[in-house]
Amino acid sequence: MLPLGQYNHPTTTIRKFSGRLDAHTNLQVEQLISEAEQGRCDHVILNFSEITVIDLGGIGQLFVWYHNLKAHRIRLSIVNPQPLVRVVLEASHLLELIPIYQSIPEAIGGVSRPSFSLG
Repeated sequence: MLPLGQYNHPTTTIRKFSGRLDAHTNLQVEQLISEAEQGRCDHVILNFSEITVIDLGGIGQLFVWYHNLKAHRIRLSIVNPQPLVRVVLEASHLLELIPIYQSIPEAIGGVSRPSFSLG
């Protein structure tokens, strides 16, 4: 998985990635989230619009990141996952912890109803 870009909002860090999120590629994301923990960020948004595959290793890492960020009072959100990736996220019950939004403005704005539908 390659980081495609980093965008900063005054209190939000947004990262866009492409490719796979699995046990072999998670270290890059861990490093980026660790940087957010050390800064003045209170919200990390992961743009999954170009993530094509997520496996159990990737799901496990998302749970770990959620708990690590929560300990630092930093929220974690996911934006715009592809349909097959969304199915995996839903099946893992990850949506109970990490909200998924359709767009970055919705996630930044803290829209109270994250996007849960596939359609």
